[in-house]
Amino acid sequence: MAGIKVSIRRVLIAYVAAIIIVIISSVLGYYVGPYLIPRALVNEIASGIKVAAASPIDVFTHNLLIATLMVIPVLGPLAFVGSLSFTGFFLGTFIYFTLSSPLGLLAALVVTLFFPHGIVEVMAYAFSVMGSISLTMGIFRRSVTKDDIITYLVYYLIAVTLLFIAAEIEYWEITALKGLISSLTT
Repeated sequence: MAGIKVSIRRVLIAYVAAIIIVIISSVLGYYVGPYLIPRALVNEIASGIKVAAASPIDVFTHNLLIATLMVIPVLGPLAFVGSLSFTGFFLGTFIYFTLSSPLGLLAALVVTLFFPHGIVEVMAYAFSVMGSISLTMGIFRRSVTKDDIITYLVYYLIAVTLLFIAAEIEYWEITALKGLISSLTT
């Protein structure tokens, strides 16, 4: 009996990969995004993000959708890279249009990735993608076992739990820092 195989080591590797993806894509977004994306579209997307952050449940459901795409067998890693790349690219472009400062981008990356909500949220995405990879490996071996399915569900349930915690923290951070955020972006 193989048993449930939740690998924290692999989750940490996915976590570090997520951070690298967001950093690289945000730098690209900062320097290339303004030539590709009109400012009006960036403002429209930013307005949509503000609506999505209206309450902890809104933040949770938005992030849950992303994590659910990341946990889909075979497609999960593509959703992981795609979603994090889009997030980073948009962040870089948004910072270019609002602050026009590489130091502003660095500050935004610190807030996004290393404030408490970001750490927990990115870790949840790492658990989601590892759930996808674990079940995908079973599919490619052509022998998905009961333990593979349980492992997959454990990864996803951990991700969902972490996302709930991250949403509560993120909403608190947004509320606590609302004045500072508004002064920087207006």
